[in-house]
Order: sequence, then structure tokens, then C-alpha cells
Amino acid sequence: MGEPEPNPMLMDGPASINAAVAIAGRTQIGHGTSVLESPEVVNLVLERGMVLEMCPTSNQPLGNVSSYQNHRILALDEAGGKVTVNSDDPTGLGLNLTQEMQRLVSDRRLSRDCIARWTCNAFKVAIANEAMRSQFFTN
Repeated sequence: MGEPEPNPMLMDGPASINAAVAIAGRTQIGHGTSVLESPEVVNLVLERGMVLEMCPTSNQPLGNVSSYQNHRILALDEAGGKVTVNSDDPTGLGLNLTQEMQRLVSDRRLSRDCIARWTCNAFKVAIANEAMRSQFFTN
């Protein structure tokens, strides 16, 4: 038995994101670096309140961005996207979530406001029941 065929829906930039949101009804997108390539997809993501799970360090070796400095995480946030920061593969890349955040602060000059907003976004969509979630949020 050979290798499984790759799913083109997973690698077709904004068209994949459009299909995931409009057709499959997804509420979160991982590695959605190509969102900004299509104004229509940006609008769809914003209208639906999509969560954009960003893994800046892993996106360069995966070929999703040309360099860490060119990662679109800040542009997605500025466009109004609900960004979260994730570490993707801490074992393979040697970076956990705290280190990923530290790298964003040191290399991309991430502000405390961004850290707070992105962390709140992550807590709001985390797999947790309302009792647990209410321990962190009062509204």
C-alpha cells in the first residue's frame, strides 16, 4: 500500500480556507497565513469571527511564509482577525508556547496588548466547559 494522496483542500491557500469556512463550517483555521491573499476570504473570516491559530516559528520550515519576519500574524491581527499563538511542534522545533511568545516579543516587537488579546482569544476557544472558562472571564 502506497502513501496516501495529499488532500488538496489542505494546501490551496485562500481557496482552502474559503472551503473550510463556507462549505465545512469550520470555526478555527490553523496556519491560516494565506487569508490575506484574498479580500473575500478576509471578509468571510471576519464576518464569521473565525479564530486564526498561528504558529509563526513552524510556518517557515513548512513553507507557509518566506521568513519569520514576513509572517502575517501582525497583519492578520491588524485586519481584525481573532489571532491565537500556538507552538505547533515543541519537540521538533524546540519551542514551547512561552518561548514562541517570547520570540514574538523580541523578534517582532509584539506588544503586551497583543499578548493579552491573543491569550484571551485562545482561552475563549479552548476546549473547556463554562465552569472552567468562568474562572478566567467575568464577562
